[in-house]
Amino acid sequence: MKKLLNLMFKFFMILSLLFMVLCEEDKSTLAPYEGQTYLSEITIEKKTLSPKFTWLGGYISAFGINRGQEAALDSTLQWLVHTDGNNLRYPLEYGVVPEGAVDLTSQYGGEFESLIEDSNFTFWVVKAEGWDTIKNNTGKTLLQTEIDSAKESNQDTLFIDNYNYLKKSFRIDIYTNIDTNSIKLRGGLAKINLIETDTSNSPVVTWEIIDDDFNDSLISATGICEGVSYDPTKIVWEAWSVDTVDGETMYGSKNVIRQPLIMGQDLPGTRVFTQFPEQGLERNKNYLFWIAGEGWNGEDHLRFTKYHAYITFQTW
Repeated sequence: MKKLLNLMFKFFMILSLLFMVLCEEDKSTLAPYEGQTYLSEITIEKKTLSPKFTWLGGYISAFGINRGQEAALDSTLQWLVHTDGNNLRYPLEYGVVPEGAVDLTSQYGGEFESLIEDSNFTFWVVKAEGWDTIKNNTGKTLLQTEIDSAKESNQDTLFIDNYNYLKKSFRIDIYTNIDTNSIKLRGGLAKINLIETDTSNSPVVTWEIIDDDFNDSLISATGICEGVSYDPTKIVWEAWSVDTVDGETMYGSKNVIRQPLIMGQDLPGTRVFTQFPEQGLERNKNYLFWIAGEGWNGEDHLRFTKYHAYITFQTW
């Protein structure tokens, strides 16, 4: 009997040990992504065409940029850098391939070039596990999903979980824009045209003379002020021609200003009475830009002022 009890005791001890081992194994078998961090919050440096990028969620395997509002390994690729494993660290600077990384842009039909003002781009980050799936699905649109471990695919779309993949569409908008719907032209001298640039906050100006009494393509004075009507207390920039007649200095009496002109540029044969601000035009402002030619009375900026024209517009 005693021997039987000893055998039973040993049997129960073995069962207990097996149970403990199984429990430990269960504890070591984690659910997918347990303890991992979601990729989130891609941050793009502003006011530069060579931005730096950061993100939340740890180091990554690849960083990509596509032209437009979709991500894919196709000809819309603007830039793609990759490392084996998750070894890409932030901040990452546009166009600078980190040590240990390679540029794969051309390998997938893309072309590296400068980012373009007032254009949409899609920025995306992916971890190594996600990259292994993406690289085998070239040409497919890459979409983010919150479904754990989802890497579903159809004919033209690949869904990647947000533990492994994140994208952000972003418009490059460094310089002040002109609301074309706000433009109003006044005056009988000329039709004035404003052209935004993608390199500064100083628009280009051209004009077409429409006054039959004005036989010149040059003008004698120009300027811009804040507001929808001329305000001498809110002048942003003014340049008047300079001439000497019988020993007397005359301003705005001679046509010397050629087109196209850039607001704020040096204009030969003129005197600048108010310097154009270094930062150029500001956002969310109303402006009045005017031109005048030889024969203008030098004072009025009204709708029916002879040899004078102006344009009002809003910025954003």
